[in-house]
Amino acid sequence: MGAPLGAEDTLFGTLDFSGDNDWFKVHLTAGDDYVFTLRGVDSNQGTLPDPVLKLYNTDGASLIQTNDTRLDGLRDCEIIYHATSTGTYYITAGAANDSDTGNYALAVGEPPDTNTTGKTGATTLQLYTPVADIIGTPTDVDWFKINLTAGH
Repeated sequence: MGAPLGAEDTLFGTLDFSGDNDWFKVHLTAGDDYVFTLRGVDSNQGTLPDPVLKLYNTDGASLIQTNDTRLDGLRDCEIIYHATSTGTYYITAGAANDSDTGNYALAVGEPPDTNTTGKTGATTLQLYTPVADIIGTPTDVDWFKINLTAGH
């Protein structure tokens, strides 16, 4: 088991051999939102070609979420998770191709909530470009806008 992760931590690790998976534990608080990122060669934060990040619940057996592709097209991983219970959760850092090895950066933090300022501060959407954000509270409203041309 790797070192425990804390809020706003970044750890660096290495997958040393084929089939290697590094396990980390992290304490999450019910009702809080977290973002976990695993970066490798695509973001110049390691040599791991195609990282895979998995989040397990407090019993360590049940897979809660896995993600091996970010919305921006990089092969780095990102999981945004809303904790439903307080306790110790587990994260694994691995490779999409189990034979891949290399080093990586694993980070945990709070997800940004950037679209809360109403119509005047709305984020402009671009066609065919995904946007990710978080609903931070039960009353949070995120605002987006798009410029359209009549007749198209």
